[in-house]
Amino acid sequence: MAWTEWLQWLFTGTNGFILYWSLLFVFAALELIRPSAPRGIALAPRLKVNFGLGIITAALGSLPFLSEIVLASTVADHGWGLLNRLPINTGWQIAVSFLAYDLFGYGVHRLEHRWQPLWRLHRIHHSDNDMDLTTLFRTHPLSALLGVAFHMVLIVSLGIHPVGIILHEFAKLVAMGLGHAKVAASPRLSSLCSLLVVTPAFHAFHHSACQPETDSNYGEVLTIWDHLLGTTSRRKGDVDRFGLGDAYDSDAASLAGQLKLPFISR
Repeated sequence: MAWTEWLQWLFTGTNGFILYWSLLFVFAALELIRPSAPRGIALAPRLKVNFGLGIITAALGSLPFLSEIVLASTVADHGWGLLNRLPINTGWQIAVSFLAYDLFGYGVHRLEHRWQPLWRLHRIHHSDNDMDLTTLFRTHPLSALLGVAFHMVLIVSLGIHPVGIILHEFAKLVAMGLGHAKVAASPRLSSLCSLLVVTPAFHAFHHSACQPETDSNYGEVLTIWDHLLGTTSRRKGDVDRFGLGDAYDSDAASLAGQLKLPFISR
């Protein structure tokens, strides 16, 4: 079995499903064993919204025609896209695909904060007035569908390698899983790691109710894009408040309210 086939075997299908939920279980256990801070608000109402949105989004993600990996495999088979036309080996194609996927994710994420139609969808993720592992699932279904559409354009035009997607999605699960989790970490180690990858302390400021902090630290896996493009938050210490502020608190724990929020002006 070629190493690319082995990676696809490990990270997709049943193996990928088991690995995904095993990692989330580990992150949840770390939150219980080494919490970075006490919970700011009651957990139960938040769980209803976060898991409710997560289940809806997961159901959409299970539709075969939305599979980015299947599309990338088709693109590779037909030799479409820039990377499939360049004289580079598979290893370099995967590495470039990983970096391109991460940079593209940074760009889309930044656009979600800058362009009002996208912000209306993305703000659901930020309306959680506390942050923990369950915040990871708090995504509006329409936002998830748009994300797939954006990535499909990148896959076809650049010729993203399917293994590059698989490795990025695994790295994103680790970075965003830990990034949202209330897990205590050494400040010195966290500061050092955040020079390259997303850490809980780095991502926490992205969920601050203070807009200049919300509009910073956009990285999904790598933080180098934030550092290079000047979007890293310079503040140290703890986040004063999570969420989007008083105007959004009233329906932050309402699943119906969050599903309707993109269509409400505030």
